[in-house]
Amino acid sequence: MKSVSNYIPIIFCVVGLICCEEEDNPPDIDLSLNMRVEFDRPDVSYINYAHLERASISYTVYSPNKNIDKIDFFVTHGNIITEFYADEIKFETLTQSDFDADEGAIQRIYTAQQLAQVLGKQSAQDLSAGDIFDFRIETTLTDGRVYPPDTLTNPAPGSFNFGVASNYTSNFFTYVGCPSEIIPGNYLGSPTDPVLPCSNDAFGQAPSIKFDKSIKLTKVGFLKYRFSDVSGEYYTGFPIDSNVPHIFVDICNTLFHFSAEGGFNIIANGTHNPLTNQIDIQWTDLGNANITCENTYTPNF
Repeated sequence: MKSVSNYIPIIFCVVGLICCEEEDNPPDIDLSLNMRVEFDRPDVSYINYAHLERASISYTVYSPNKNIDKIDFFVTHGNIITEFYADEIKFETLTQSDFDADEGAIQRIYTAQQLAQVLGKQSAQDLSAGDIFDFRIETTLTDGRVYPPDTLTNPAPGSFNFGVASNYTSNFFTYVGCPSEIIPGNYLGSPTDPVLPCSNDAFGQAPSIKFDKSIKLTKVGFLKYRFSDVSGEYYTGFPIDSNVPHIFVDICNTLFHFSAEGGFNIIANGTHNPLTNQIDIQWTDLGNANITCENTYTPNF
């Protein structure tokens, strides 16, 4: 999966110089390049899945350069839940005249409807929670240089020098979801229904599930959280580690299965209550007669 950070673009800053000009000599080529992308506010850095009909993103492209031929934006669409990614497509192109007209700052606003149509979808309602739009930027200057350099068609990456004040955005992303409201820390886990801890207790192990078992909830990536155990020690007495760690993706307070640890073929999903921080998890062991149990986790901090 592509690596990303919450609500801000991925910015790569690079260093260099601007050439000086000597009198009576031809001017040196301006080797500087400054182009950055910034979301205008946190609330317009993503598509709110709860309000697709009016959701939009808004970002501004900044550049003081006067030697831009074009800036191409490419986008790869995928889904962080299914881990499916489509082929990269051209999203839009900006030119020097665009920057000159807006004094070096171009604001771009795209609604959920427009983003969906770029991908060939009919409407915003065709977008799914967990959809991600990963943008790649390529700049061509009027002298033919391309940044980032292509080692095949433009094999001279050293032809770019960057000043301390210069910076360049190579990639940024947006996604369909909500700001995560989950609080990492220590939680206590117990059967959701003390009388019936498991809806499918294939091996009669439900009495082994602990009440108020301490587990650790850790944020491990973009919208990803790791539970140190989701089983409540159902597997106590088996010749295996009784803890079953699991990683979830949080999309608008719904936790989707991402990966199980420890060699278990387990699928787990759940919900998070932002008012109480209570988390309800249902897990199923697909490799062992579809054992299915339900646990509730409450904050212990």
